[in-house]
Amino acid sequence: MKTKEYYKEMILDQFRKINAKAGHLVKWMVFDDNVMRALNPEEQKTFVEAANELITDGILTYEESGPMGKILRLTEKGYAGLYQARPDYEIAELIMSLFRQGNYRSGQVIMMRQITQGFLPSLNPVEQDRFEDVANRLIDEGFIIYDDGKSGRFACVELTDKGYDYIYKQDISVLRDVFQH
Repeated sequence: MKTKEYYKEMILDQFRKINAKAGHLVKWMVFDDNVMRALNPEEQKTFVEAANELITDGILTYEESGPMGKILRLTEKGYAGLYQARPDYEIAELIMSLFRQGNYRSGQVIMMRQITQGFLPSLNPVEQDRFEDVANRLIDEGFIIYDDGKSGRFACVELTDKGYDYIYKQDISVLRDVFQH
């Protein structure tokens, strides 16, 4: 028989699947339709106990919302612990790897559209929330230059000489050191 911890993760996975942030909801009907029907009565009891513990612990709230029916809503506390977010230096490495993967040279650019539509969705919501701070730190440290598009070209990020040296001649420890200071 599966444990309450197993069912808690199953419930939280529903929020992870939709990249939920605090305040986002999942209809209880999702669990009725996809989970509860397949469980025997004892497993159903354990599943409900798991959901109740998530509510008691302040991870989720339970609401009955008229036309939406019964819902579970993610709290701020739940959001804070929902995702395994990588440290800032690893997010920075992912940004720099966009240049590495394209064999970019100093002065070449990646369009912001490519970052916002292709790269950002690959990050979980916590990492997405931190993206701007991480990118700004890369700019402040001289690895990349941001062009907001007001200069006449589209908004983009340009690889600097320092960024070039990092992606082809150094390892991630350089970024780890930068982001620990």
